[in-house]
This record gives sequence, C-alpha cells and structure tokens, in this order.
Amino acid sequence: MLKQLVILNSTTYGKATIRFDDCDSIQLVGPNNIGKSTLVFSLNFLFIIDGKKMTFVDNKTGDKETIHHYFPSPNNSYIIFEIYKQRYYCILLKRNIDGEVEYFRFDHEYRDELFLKRENDQQIVLNFEDLREQLINSGITLYPFKDKREVFNYVYQRGKRNNAVVWLADTVTSDGLSNNFSKIYRYLINSKLITNPKLKEALIIADNRDKEGINFSQKSKKDIIDLMRVNDEIRVISSIKKDFIEFREAVNLYLAKAIILLLNLLLLNNCLNEVICFNRLLRFYLFHKIKFYITIFIFS
Repeated sequence: MLKQLVILNSTTYGKATIRFDDCDSIQLVGPNNIGKSTLVFSLNFLFIIDGKKMTFVDNKTGDKETIHHYFPSPNNSYIIFEIYKQRYYCILLKRNIDGEVEYFRFDHEYRDELFLKRENDQQIVLNFEDLREQLINSGITLYPFKDKREVFNYVYQRGKRNNAVVWLADTVTSDGLSNNFSKIYRYLINSKLITNPKLKEALIIADNRDKEGINFSQKSKKDIIDLMRVNDEIRVISSIKKDFIEFREAVNLYLAKAIILLLNLLLLNNCLNEVICFNRLLRFYLFHKIKFYITIFIFS
C-alpha cells in the first residue's frame, strides 16, 4: 500500500508530507491557495503516469507548465512515494532539463536524512548527484526506470505475490498506459471530468463489463420510454395531490351530512325497518373503511 507521500522543493512547498497508513480517510483543511490541491493531484504521477491523461487544477494536463510547478528545479525538486507490500521501497520522481519527469526506485523506506542536510540551522534539499552519493553511502541502490511503460508495469501487477503498488484482479483490462483502476481514479480525483457518457463508462468499468460489448436494444429503449411515461404520470399525480386531498375531505363531509339528513328523514317518516337496515350498512362501511357512494331513492 501507499504509506507516505513526500514533496520536496516544489513551487508551493519546501517540504510537504502526508501519511496514508493507519487511517480510513484523510481530510485536508486550510485556506484557499495554500496547496491542498497540489498535494492531492500529485497522486497523478503515481496512478496515471501518462501525462496527457493527468488532470490538475483548472483541468490542466501534465504539461511542462504543470511539471515545472511540481519540479521547479531539475536538480533538487522531488516527489517521493513510500510503498509497503512485501517490503518497503520508494518511487522517486524528478524532472530533467528538458522538462520530462524521470522515475527511479530504491528499496528502502523514506528518511529525511537521505534527502536533506542542515546548513546554518536550515534544512537544505540535496541536489540529485549528492542524493545519489548519499544513497550509495547508505548501502541503497537507486534504480532508474527506462520509460513510463516500465513504471506502469511496476505500479500495476496482477496477483498478490509481487510488490506492485496496486494489485490487479485477472478481470481488469489494460490499454496502453491505462487500465480500469486508472480510468476510475481519473474520475475520482477530478469529478468535473464526469459527463453522462463518462458516467456510463465508469459504471461499466467498475463492474468489469467494459469488454462485453454492452448496447441498448430496442426493447431496452422501449422499457426506458415506458419508464419515462410512468414517471410523467407520477409527476402529474404528485402535482394534484393537494387538490385531491381537499376534494376527498369535501366528499367525506358531504357524505356525513347526507347520512345525518337521511336518518332524520327516515325517523320523520317512522321508517323503523329502514333505519335498522341503514345502521347495519353504516356499521359495515365504518368497520371495513370502504368508501362508496350511496344513491337512495325515497319513495313516499
């Protein structure tokens, strides 16, 4: 798992560290323009790798301007990802003089003393040649990745008998410098990328069904149309709910008055049998809570 992220000598930070172990979630709180997004989006360099597919603040890609923001100096600006799976190791990033990001690996946990030195009561970030010498003196070998493809294949591996940053299931598909995990990660880190088609794609990928050739048949289309029609009917019913309740109360009030009037008429005409019959009917109505309309023909 990713244990720690360290940024050294970026445009925003002299040093910034986030630990990811021993926690279920992390909340970054602070004023605007203090560098929260810089920290979060730096994860692109580990999980996306392909600069053209990276997204940063204001939907910028991993272009040279963005790279220079994270690595203002080609000599002593670094991002370090500390990882632990079977063992500790770190993936180190820097940029070269051409503005391209270079990836390295060394098999050791991160330690400040490997990257920093103290001068005049200040901590100074070592330049790359001094850093390499410091690692050698500490018995640590720095391995360069020859290209981004090698980085991608090291970060993402299938099975659990390896030291990959991300263990992939056999069902996960890859396409160039991209796979199901990295595609979903892009939407999680930058929700502004999500559109209706992208949401559909993300759901299909998350369900590992991206290779099934899913399509919507005419029957599916008809089902959707029927669902929309029912939804419209529900909307109409909801819109008249208040009027219906008022109408129902008025009808109930009318029925109550009609019942009282009928009883009085029957009593006045000494229609005892009719009253008894009507009372039985009324009790049946109240007991079963059945609402009905009564049409009574009174014969003189």
